[in-house]
Amino acid sequence: MFNQRTYAKGTWTQQRQPWGIFTRAKAVCPDGKARIVRLAACAGSFFSVPARLSYKGKTVSGFISFASDSGLSTDPEQWVKFTPTGKHKDIFAQKGQ
Repeated sequence: MFNQRTYAKGTWTQQRQPWGIFTRAKAVCPDGKARIVRLAACAGSFFSVPARLSYKGKTVSGFISFASDSGLSTDPEQWVKFTPTGKHKDIFAQKGQ
């Protein structure tokens, strides 16, 4: 059984029950588009979860976290944000998207 929690900007996270293991999410990427990312089974920290997605034929690794326009963690209008890291971290900044 899966449990999906929705957030602002059309984003969400999905967990497999009964243990709450992360499976995937829809997160806003650096180019402003929301994409589905695959999540690691365990969180990397209290504030982020390791994630990866395929984009332009490349696997982009990174993590998801939560963001808001106000920058406050108590803001009810939070959304899921993907931050790329590693080898392909600048792929969203390329010209000719």
